[in-house]
Amino acid sequence: FKDWPFYVEAKALDLQPVAEDVHQADFFDLEIVEAPGAESPLYVKDGKLEGVVAKSSDVVVLSLVLSFLPTPEKRIEMVAKARQCLRDHRGGGRLRHY
Repeated sequence: FKDWPFYVEAKALDLQPVAEDVHQADFFDLEIVEAPGAESPLYVKDGKLEGVVAKSSDVVVLSLVLSFLPTPEKRIEMVAKARQCLRDHRGGGRLRHY
């Protein structure tokens, strides 16, 4: 998505990123923070990713990660947490698993 910043402003997280523009984080450890009007969907404190701003994204993509979670309960927990990041928590945003 870097080639089309006028269409998409992507933010990537990974447990063990290999690219500099991917934030190192365990999504389960991040807080979902209320920060209406925040300029970024990511909450960074002292250079460390601490959380994701609630209702800050139009789309959340969970690429393969759900397939590697050990239990259905952990999958449900991750999807529920990801839904909190969507602008329209009632389902107007899009949550996709690829």
